[in-house]
Amino acid sequence: MPRAYEFGTLIPNHTPIKRYIQWTLARYFLSSVEFFQQSNQLSRCETLLRIWDVFLLEGEKVLFRVAIALLLQQQDILLRQSDTLAFWKSMKIAVSLVYDYEELLSIAFNGFKMVKRKELKSRREAKMRELEKRHQLSCALDELKAKGQVNNISGRDAPQSPRTFFASALDESSPCFIMSCAENDSYVLKLGNTDEDVYYAIEGRFDAPITCAAWIKDSHILLGSAKGYLYAYDIGPKQKTWELKMSGGITAITIDRQRGGTKHAFVGTANGILSLIVDLTGETAPRDLYSQTLGFIAVSFISIIDTQLWCACGCVLEVFDVTTFDHIRKITVSENPLDSICCLAPCSNGVWISLVGKTSLKLLSTSTFEPTCYCDISRYLPSRGSNALLESENPDRVTAVLANDSYLFIGTGSGIVCIYKTLKWKNSTLPHVKKLQTSTRHSINISEYKTSPKILSRSLHRLTSKEEGDSDIDEVPCNAAPEIGSPRSGSQDAINFSSCTDTTVEDEKPTLLKGAVPRMRGPLVNSLNLLFNIKSQITESPIRAFLQVTNKQGNCIVSISQRSNEDDAVLKWVQKNKGGCPWTNEPMFELCLKDSTPILPGYLKSATLRKIPSVDSTFHLQ
Repeated sequence: MPRAYEFGTLIPNHTPIKRYIQWTLARYFLSSVEFFQQSNQLSRCETLLRIWDVFLLEGEKVLFRVAIALLLQQQDILLRQSDTLAFWKSMKIAVSLVYDYEELLSIAFNGFKMVKRKELKSRREAKMRELEKRHQLSCALDELKAKGQVNNISGRDAPQSPRTFFASALDESSPCFIMSCAENDSYVLKLGNTDEDVYYAIEGRFDAPITCAAWIKDSHILLGSAKGYLYAYDIGPKQKTWELKMSGGITAITIDRQRGGTKHAFVGTANGILSLIVDLTGETAPRDLYSQTLGFIAVSFISIIDTQLWCACGCVLEVFDVTTFDHIRKITVSENPLDSICCLAPCSNGVWISLVGKTSLKLLSTSTFEPTCYCDISRYLPSRGSNALLESENPDRVTAVLANDSYLFIGTGSGIVCIYKTLKWKNSTLPHVKKLQTSTRHSINISEYKTSPKILSRSLHRLTSKEEGDSDIDEVPCNAAPEIGSPRSGSQDAINFSSCTDTTVEDEKPTLLKGAVPRMRGPLVNSLNLLFNIKSQITESPIRAFLQVTNKQGNCIVSISQRSNEDDAVLKWVQKNKGGCPWTNEPMFELCLKDSTPILPGYLKSATLRKIPSVDSTFHLQ
């Protein structure tokens, strides 16, 4: 190839600095056009070189002219496509079949008119002013960070305790789950088995935190790292089969399993981009990847509900069609742009969501996309004064949510787990009296409350503070007035927990309920009745995740705390049907890699050690 085509030396010598910046844009554009893959054909090579010649002579505007010319050439084919995914595939195939470069360049420079030079100049000047302003703000922020690091050297050098980044269940029929932890300045994966009540570290280290994962098939899992790499990892031989560099740090992954056996992966990144990977396998790297920009904030959650794909980006929910990748609905959860969705839990009744730092949740319908039920856990949790809440994070904030057909699990920043039983209203006028059940650690204390039907009727019609007792109806239907926290009677406040005292915040209204119109429940409203069952203080650090896993005994729930080295960091919750509390928990033990012996928590070290089946190092997923 002639020396004139050595672009690395040609561009900085013959183009202005601002056009040298556009080198990345040019490289991205031409890499998307599959000329490099089949450059042995003379016509494609000539087309590529002609585009580069004009680009080096005229600048970056040529790229946009060529892109518009490609669209005009394939206009008839593209207009016949009915969905987003088919459009992208047709465009990719059409671009790879471009042979006549003379016709392409003729359309690019003679087929349409571009923006006038005067208008283009004004746009460039406005863009440069915006970039300079951003650069100044970025420099000021860097200076503030540098001052903070100098003034807080002791805090920076302090060793960080081991923490858990994420946890994910594997196959629906497998008793195993996987989680990522940071320990001793290294990042490791841990595999858990609910049949054996143990979990252990997988051999191998990663150079960046693994922030999310999803099961592909057999022993293959898909891992996303904070450095922007997507890995296919085989748990059997404990090795990577392929890796793919994404546009930013990976924050969320989910996999759609279609009827034909094909798998598509949806990947969210820290720069607000949602990517679709088609025909995903664990053995070979994917070839087709399509992306959409949702915003400038990280995509925090991705979940598939039936044929819908729900993505959380900041305070906005974006809903897509799983099959066609068409956009269905944009839902703004909060009017404050600084708010961010911290939890998204799908269930058969809809999707539960919660904002960062809040104690309230709301349920959104998957058909109308409107809120149908509210829940606030602050009435059952110890609350601090308003001054304390301003100084630090709210310890009662929601940090993890899991919902199934019958129960709602909520984890808080103070390590408390709240469990609600979810029931649909049998009629539109009379809610049912229920029992309040509470527990602390592994011991369960049950207290029953009964409210007279007269008080229930009065509370339903007036929707005001109760004069005696509390109906303990925690949800606020979409057509009912939100309940303002009312003082509870002395008999009900007599419940004592070993780790905390139950108090109630008076006249405090959930943030998500502001502006709700007080209306009565309509006869056709399909909202939920939430019955508070259990409150359990299990850890001192925030609850990081809940997982629903299927083992030999049936379904169980696994709770995982943020600090991986504390007592009861991983607990298995099992539902008991023989009276008493419906849910009990038991600890899962971490195994030592050297001798496969369990590492017991502090409160069990002095007790008689019971024998626990050890896990062979060649453990396979069941």
